[in-house]
Amino acid sequence: MPIIPPPPTPPPSTFAPKPALLQPHFESYKLALPAESASVASHRLPASATAGKVSHRVQLGYKEVSRRVGWNGLYMGREKGVAVYFGAEGEAWEVRLKDDMTPFFRELFILPTPLATTPSTQHSDVPSALSLSPTTWALADGTGRLYLVDSSSAASASPAEYELTSPSGELVPFLLHAADGADGAVISCCVRKDGEGTSSQRTRFEVLGVRFEGGTSGQPTPLEVRWRVRGEQSPVVVQRVDGDAWLLGAAAPFKPVRDEEEHIAPVPLEPAPAPEEPAPSPAQKFPPPYSWSQTHTTVTITIPLPSRSVPKASLTPSYTSTTFASSLLPFTSPTPAALWAPIKPGESTWTVDRARGLVEVDLEKRDEGTRWVQLFETGQGGPERGVVSVDETMSDAERRAALEALEKYTVEGEGDADPVLRSGGVDDMPSLGKGEIDESVDSSVGKQVVFTFVPAASPANTRTFPQQETLLSLPLTGTSAPPSLILSHPASLSGLLFTPPPNPEHTKTFPALPFVLASKRDLRFTYHVPHAVLALEGGSTSGGAGNAYVYYETPHEAKQGRQGLVQVGGKGRGPVVGVGGLDANGQGTVVLALCEEELVVLQGVV
Repeated sequence: MPIIPPPPTPPPSTFAPKPALLQPHFESYKLALPAESASVASHRLPASATAGKVSHRVQLGYKEVSRRVGWNGLYMGREKGVAVYFGAEGEAWEVRLKDDMTPFFRELFILPTPLATTPSTQHSDVPSALSLSPTTWALADGTGRLYLVDSSSAASASPAEYELTSPSGELVPFLLHAADGADGAVISCCVRKDGEGTSSQRTRFEVLGVRFEGGTSGQPTPLEVRWRVRGEQSPVVVQRVDGDAWLLGAAAPFKPVRDEEEHIAPVPLEPAPAPEEPAPSPAQKFPPPYSWSQTHTTVTITIPLPSRSVPKASLTPSYTSTTFASSLLPFTSPTPAALWAPIKPGESTWTVDRARGLVEVDLEKRDEGTRWVQLFETGQGGPERGVVSVDETMSDAERRAALEALEKYTVEGEGDADPVLRSGGVDDMPSLGKGEIDESVDSSVGKQVVFTFVPAASPANTRTFPQQETLLSLPLTGTSAPPSLILSHPASLSGLLFTPPPNPEHTKTFPALPFVLASKRDLRFTYHVPHAVLALEGGSTSGGAGNAYVYYETPHEAKQGRQGLVQVGGKGRGPVVGVGGLDANGQGTVVLALCEEELVVLQGVV
């Protein structure tokens, strides 16, 4: 009976790793003492930092709660060393660092309390802020109103007011994500379909590009909406890329809003675009054209037969010390595909198992003990070759053994003396540091995202990248780091730094990053600068220390990397609710960690 051939091979991933940048020889992180010039100073806040008061008149759903959990409550300014946070009474506090990195606090503005003249069907969102210029702040009150505040003017100056409303005139709460020049921003809001009961309402999210035009004090002006897209999940990535275009990342894709009656605010209608072919579903699975596994000495390739009647002579694979070719893998012909590492062709063998409909090839490694990250060197073939990269097939026993071997990633390392932390260091180490592994936590590190590319000038041409990726980190806000993403690469247990789409490029590797992040019991924020990744615990769990972990860039051939650690939140400081940074001349990156009661300034740590 003929074997049904598999469906077409899926297109190559948008985020293709460069094998030359992977670090297969990496073994462990070692806890390093802070530099002599490093310092950690905490300063009492004039008012407790808070995410703002939340109305309980409308029950929050799971999506809305998740939206708030990872929200960064420290807003870095375009003027170096300036930031804003919100107090419990809606007051916006400006933080200005002096030359010696001590902060000066000033009450910038108090958000007016809206008059609840009629019951609202919308919950209040958290207040948010955005720096439009060195002296102009956009402050959103979480109810649907926005104020443009000039930080250089007197406290009595009245700011211009704007609002976002539904067709019925009701205010729509929103969050500020990114500035679009000095007179615009990208915002997001939660919407529900009208006419449905509270318990059955479908929660969706809209991302809008808005302009601030003609605003006056005392009379709110409607926000001018340039473009709008809608999705099932709240955005976790909002980055400006490729000129006047935006990259959005969420657990589900975004699509342009074309249904006029569903607009929550007036939007100029555009001509209906030509029908587009639907993008493949992120969840759609294709069987791979081959599978592969490895031992200490051998790499085994398994290829399904198109039919049991195929003559053996036509199935004969060819291989050299650095290449492989098979008539069953079109991308290896007529030019053989480069292998990831060299083999011993004279000691390699192959067999045909017609009972199972398989061809099995055993390639003997030239360098025994070297663990292959992938089978083919896809970086040399390029997308035009169509080289298909397939993750290694591992048995449960092999996976458990690999996890046990990786326990050393979070230990202090060997030496004449154990590293000693400064006063106020670690109160508790993560469970993985004690030799305990929670595989359910390890597998859930990061955020599952699908990326959507939105051209602001022609939102009808919005397109989605079909692959779902695991996002580990975003650039630290307030620094000069260009837009980038760190994504998980399961095959090498690494975090790969990419430039953003539409043409992403793998530029750096942080080995074992998914594994070490999974060991954190109360991970709240993960950000990166060009040379390091910063992971902060919230410090809100019982007995949690609120530690800040730093994983420094590791040289390519190094087997051991440096890890820094300092306590930031917890104790009398309260949990960490925000983080930002600034580039300090000659001092690297200065990190600001906003806790509920104190601002912690870290110098020489990152």
